[in-house]
Amino acid sequence: MTNLTFGASPAHAYAGSISLAERRRTGTVYTPAPLARFVLDLAGLVPGAIRGPVLDPAAGGGVFLCEVLRRAALEFGDGVVPLIDRRQRQALLRFARDNLFGIDIDAHGRELALSALRDLFRQLAPGPLEPGFLHDNLVVDDFLLGDRVGGLAAALGGGFAYVIGNPPYVATTRLDAVQKPLLRAMFSTAVGRVDLYTLFFERGLQVLNEGGVLAYITPDKFLASETSRRLRGFLAKHGAVRSVARFQSHQIFPDAAVVPSVTVIERGERGAASGDVRVLACAAERGGEVRITAESRTPRVALGDGPWQLQAPELLAMVERMRAAHSSLLSLSRRISAGPATGRDDVYVRPAEEFDVEDALLRPAIRGRDITAFSIADPGLRILLPFEFDEGGPRLISLARYPRAQRYLEGHRRILAKRHCVKVWEKAWFDLHDLPATDITRATKIVVPDVAEHCRFAVDRGTAFPLHSAYYIVLEDESLADYVTAILNSTVVEFSVRLMAPVAKDGFSRFRRQFLATVPVPIPGRRDRERIVDLTARGDMAEIEARVARLYGLDRGELVMMKSYLADRRGDGS
Repeated sequence: MTNLTFGASPAHAYAGSISLAERRRTGTVYTPAPLARFVLDLAGLVPGAIRGPVLDPAAGGGVFLCEVLRRAALEFGDGVVPLIDRRQRQALLRFARDNLFGIDIDAHGRELALSALRDLFRQLAPGPLEPGFLHDNLVVDDFLLGDRVGGLAAALGGGFAYVIGNPPYVATTRLDAVQKPLLRAMFSTAVGRVDLYTLFFERGLQVLNEGGVLAYITPDKFLASETSRRLRGFLAKHGAVRSVARFQSHQIFPDAAVVPSVTVIERGERGAASGDVRVLACAAERGGEVRITAESRTPRVALGDGPWQLQAPELLAMVERMRAAHSSLLSLSRRISAGPATGRDDVYVRPAEEFDVEDALLRPAIRGRDITAFSIADPGLRILLPFEFDEGGPRLISLARYPRAQRYLEGHRRILAKRHCVKVWEKAWFDLHDLPATDITRATKIVVPDVAEHCRFAVDRGTAFPLHSAYYIVLEDESLADYVTAILNSTVVEFSVRLMAPVAKDGFSRFRRQFLATVPVPIPGRRDRERIVDLTARGDMAEIEARVARLYGLDRGELVMMKSYLADRRGDGS
């Protein structure tokens, strides 16, 4: 459970030596030095304003602590380094001993941080260092479950003024059977399918002194996901959120497909519900330096356990007005859901000719990548569904009744039995990870990829089974399917979804149920609906956009605002 933060070549080399499997298990994500500098700036850790001890709770490599040391040297040297005055050097030594602290679960990562700090100190203030310099300030321990943080000198002296870092990103599904119950017992935010970085928020606030500042680099999923509802409520109650910086790209990290955000929180309930939150849109320049591309403010009182809607007020106001005036997609639907996950698509989803099983168990399958606006490509895949369906729903088959399927599945039994749903949930070894609600193949439904850079809704008229990379919508009135699909592919709907949905990767958003459900859908008279469907068939998208905007009561200026926002999200500048 460590995130390597590095600025020196030994940390680079060590990071490169860790296997992908080990990085996933431990949550190792690299922090580029420019991003670390940006975090310290947001936290107010600038020369002349450092006001107490700093703790990095995942300190491997030491880039955050090294940057704090560099800034302190600039402060003591009046902007000039290296420090050649003996008194200045002694002041920097005292600062380092009294204020630089770190914890890491990886002993080698801790040694890299110590080495980087000592090497940097010699550069900033030349001269000899005692062999044990900072040895007691950086310790090997588990920040969440260990107790050594309480024995650090700063903790004994009243607590930390800053907790700064890049916590590990590890979903609880990757933790062992011993860790999970301990974490759930110790942390009030450890509910549902949490990630370790969310628990670092709670623990970090616990070790801060009153008025202390926490600043973390984390994925931005916690800002809106249902799983993080408890965490958002905890943060809003126990701290004052100062700022949230969001990125549109995962490429800021060398080897991790993680879209980061930087959250800065001041501990203390006083003032937590007043003032504004500074909301920043950010991009990484070539070389890694961070650039703020846009800035707005959100009233802090608006932050609770619900999704944090950190967008410009005028954009949020447009969405709220449309929601108030029109029915939600959820109210028009019997079901909005992701396609079921199998847990091993390489076994359950294959080209039709590669299956030798009973036809009754096979369905044509489609993935998110097969769906474009208004059309679905046939990938020639089949999904093996080990169920019998009736009015009561799906029932797991008896393999004895399907000898060909039994032979096929038995050939993969070893890997199927290793799945989470079997080992932890105690499902039958050949069951799917998710239970399909019905045989959704035969339903008329609207489908959309779960991750997309623009709206890609299409109608499937009861021919295909959507996999987990697609969402499907079954309307109460199936005759509305073509009309609703035309609305869903509009600029207005793309704006209303992507304004709320987190970024998945460069220019892409997650089209999940919680965002689809709230989409406002105007239902005009039959003639207007038929006209829009007819325009869709003719491909007259400009006229459709104009008519849809009128249905929503939008003027030209508002439509331009929406298009400008979407261009920024895609990064296409159009």
